[in-house]
Amino acid sequence: MILGFYGNSNSGKTTLIEGIITYLKKENLEIVVIKHIPHKNFSIDNNAKDTGKFKDMGVDVVAFSPNETAFICKKMSFSDVVSKLGFMNHYDVILIEGLKKENIPKIRVGDCEKEGNTIMDYKDNPEDVIKWIKKGLKKERAEWKKKKKILA
Repeated sequence: MILGFYGNSNSGKTTLIEGIITYLKKENLEIVVIKHIPHKNFSIDNNAKDTGKFKDMGVDVVAFSPNETAFICKKMSFSDVVSKLGFMNHYDVILIEGLKKENIPKIRVGDCEKEGNTIMDYKDNPEDVIKWIKKGLKKERAEWKKKKKILA
């Protein structure tokens, strides 16, 4: 399941997503968050470090330590990112902060222009969002069971 959140800065997107994650983790669901950063000069890497030097040579870099792993890749489309996530792990829920123009179900947070595929306006009740997610997951699981029966 993929669900996006969009709104102006400081509208409460991150706080809402944090609350949803807290709830979904209690349900033992695998979750990933894609955070879109629209600033063109932003980089999670530092060119003075080894990973930055490798990236500047035109290759993708995987940096890992005992506590975390970071994939530093050339520019990818949204669909490429989601596809690669599927190879890394099975995620029950993919939450996206930003990317308001993507053709995915989205929730508008705060007062901003409404985008296509907006399924609801968030009005300070995370339960409404959680109900939508639970309903969507139930539907996806039913469709998956149906496909498995057909393939069996």
